[in-house]
Amino acid sequence: FDRTLYSVAVGAGVGTFFGACNAAWYPDPISTATSSSLLRNVGRMVTRPAMWCALAAGTFTGTECVMEMIRNEKQDAWNSLVAGMAGGSVVGLINGRPQIIAATAIGTGIFMAALDLSGPKTVFDEKALDVKRNGFLPEVHVESAALASLKEKFPQHKDL
Repeated sequence: FDRTLYSVAVGAGVGTFFGACNAAWYPDPISTATSSSLLRNVGRMVTRPAMWCALAAGTFTGTECVMEMIRNEKQDAWNSLVAGMAGGSVVGLINGRPQIIAATAIGTGIFMAALDLSGPKTVFDEKALDVKRNGFLPEVHVESAALASLKEKFPQHKDL
């Protein structure tokens, strides 16, 4: 239950941030609008995404917890698939069309299952990735002839 509440809180925070960014770039208000109606519109622009993100995150985490409970604490990609489909259907409910709900449910479920199957490390060959990121580094450092001659020329700096 704690995981679900935490997810709802994080979802609400993300949705509030999204809504605040959306409200910041909203077109200029009409000059005849009163301050109370402007404040109400901005409040709606912030609370609506917060509600939907919190609902989607809570649905995903709650469904995943229920799946683990039903399946005797087994944690695998099936839980993520079903939970992703439930959370994706909530995201699709924003639009309200059945085709969109089904497509987001299936897409999010497959994405979450693939993410769970790939594990914490999403790279097949980590050694190749290290070489790609850091370049080729030899196992043992070998000094070049130019560096050795400079160390002979300036012995006071040989330990730098």
